[in-house]
Amino acid sequence: MTGQEEQESPRTAQATLIGLYVWADGQWTMGLGRLFKRLRHAHGIIDLQAAVHLLQHEERRIVDTLNTRTPRLLNMMEQETLREARTVVRRIPPKPPTPVTLLEPPEPPRFDFTMPLGERATMAIHTDLRTELKDIRARILRQHDDLYKLTAAGSATHEVMANGDTIKDAQRTMMRDLLTHGVTGFTDTAGRRWQLSSYVEMAVRTAAMRARNEAHLTVMQAAGITLFTVPTHMHTCPVCFAWQGKVLSVTPDAQADATIEEARAAGLWHPNCEHTITSWHAGDPHPDPGEWSERDDVLWKASQHQRELERDIRAQKRVLAYSGEPLMRQQARQRIRGYQRQLRDLTHDTGLLRRSHREQPDLGLRR
Repeated sequence: MTGQEEQESPRTAQATLIGLYVWADGQWTMGLGRLFKRLRHAHGIIDLQAAVHLLQHEERRIVDTLNTRTPRLLNMMEQETLREARTVVRRIPPKPPTPVTLLEPPEPPRFDFTMPLGERATMAIHTDLRTELKDIRARILRQHDDLYKLTAAGSATHEVMANGDTIKDAQRTMMRDLLTHGVTGFTDTAGRRWQLSSYVEMAVRTAAMRARNEAHLTVMQAAGITLFTVPTHMHTCPVCFAWQGKVLSVTPDAQADATIEEARAAGLWHPNCEHTITSWHAGDPHPDPGEWSERDDVLWKASQHQRELERDIRAQKRVLAYSGEPLMRQQARQRIRGYQRQLRDLTHDTGLLRRSHREQPDLGLRR
């Protein structure tokens, strides 16, 4: 991975950061595959402990790589955000100078459009990602303990149950679950379980979009613009659709439908949301907010089903790539073909664009 590090640029920092954690997820899952291959020939708890100990070394190697590269990539993302903010500044015409009289009190310091936006522009990246990615790395280092407990407990349970299953059956079931879900047990604050790579993709894209919106908002305010509107976005969710075409203000304003904070509290700019804001001036016509139609509902539900099928395909491809069990590999191939058939039918019937890179375990990213 070090060979590519010199080639990284701020323009690719976001994709490279996501790809780094996709790589980590794959490396850890590969270690799981090797561990379960050992377990097929293991005898007793001593062999289990030895196998898990090897996985612990793999965890350490993966996390050391993440610890080394993550800070640099986050810094590059922040610098990219600052550059984009300065580009927005250059597009804003300067305010006309204010006539100065001898009796006029000194003006407060004006906003310096040449200064980096710093804290406001990079707040989301700095606060959200530095904390969340650190938590993820800590979680990876605890996986071997959780795996040992799960495997030992699962084996013991199946030993005493008179259901015809064997320890090997228990291990096969557990292996399928772990390979499907990646870093097992990763749960966000809302209680949703995520694959590590899927969560990092969501977190990075959301933080980057939020940082750009904050930078844009800060510059617009400095230029005296306090009213904004939310542009239309294809395949939006019902919550965000309600805000398309609405006029938002920084502080309460009779010309606005709500404040930016009220819109955010109501669900606008949720994780993975791609909505932005554009300036709106008094006297401009109010945009047509539109109405949620049956077609909108069909497309929204279809897009969510598409995301679900993509996740299912990725999960089964992980099993196919990292499992040494012939039966599991055969079942994975069958499931992949079934999910892909459903996806072809869905995109054909709805006109949604099929994104084949989202069906790959590495999300189509390269290190």
